[in-house]
Amino acid sequence: MLSTLSILKIVDHAIRAKDKEICGYMTGFINDGVFYVLDSWELPFEVADPRDEISSILSNEFYQYNRKLDETGNFVT
Repeated sequence: MLSTLSILKIVDHAIRAKDKEICGYMTGFINDGVFYVLDSWELPFEVADPRDEISSILSNEFYQYNRKLDETGNFVT
């Protein structure tokens, strides 16, 4: 199940990308075998082989996300 916030972010990213492939990260939890997506954010980059850079970008984005989460107690991006 997707939250309204995550749907809006994913669709906006896809529309702006036009015919390009998109990449992003989703956060949430699993309950009774259902994955609930609470938030998402795009990974804005263009490279020939994104696998080379996804790890470092995602690591930094995830760190920033968790830092904000820890400071506020809320899921914010």
